[in-house]
Amino acid sequence: MSTVFVRHPVADYKAWRPHFDGDADRRRAAGLKDLGVYQNANDPHDVLIMFDAKNRAGVDDMLKSDGLKEKMQEAGVTGPPKAYVVE
Repeated sequence: MSTVFVRHPVADYKAWRPHFDGDADRRRAAGLKDLGVYQNANDPHDVLIMFDAKNRAGVDDMLKSDGLKEKMQEAGVTGPPKAYVVE
């Protein structure tokens, strides 16, 4: 199992969070288990999300999907996500 960290900027955390919470089915389908969502204490627009991942391929496919890109735009993500996968 891998641990995945995804970091990205958001326009407004309070507006972004319900979009994230409402997209749990997509993450589960990709084999992800939510471990935590963190807002940078020095920059409220900087979000870090941590997951357990059953398989790396599911994570990669989800991160590249057009559906996720659209969801992130709707949620107010203002820059590309940076994903880090660790073992």
